[in-house]
Amino acid sequence: KTPQKLENFVMFTTGSTSVGQLKYDWDFIQAEIKAQLPVAHTCFFSCEMPIYDSQDMFDRKIDQALSAITGFQFG
Repeated sequence: KTPQKLENFVMFTTGSTSVGQLKYDWDFIQAEIKAQLPVAHTCFFSCEMPIYDSQDMFDRKIDQALSAITGFQFG
């Protein structure tokens, strides 16, 4: 919920620090297991976003996905 976190989310989902006017596909899927994280396909501008039981679980999984990123401009 900070500008840096938003930039990291945009980088996670697009591979870039800005979205411009690109068309992005979101697939909301039923999480097969509670530990399932969102999966971004930056080459295809798409993301598979599991549907979680609560906003709190969603926030934790997004944080976990963003913290697991290596490369790009993540530190």
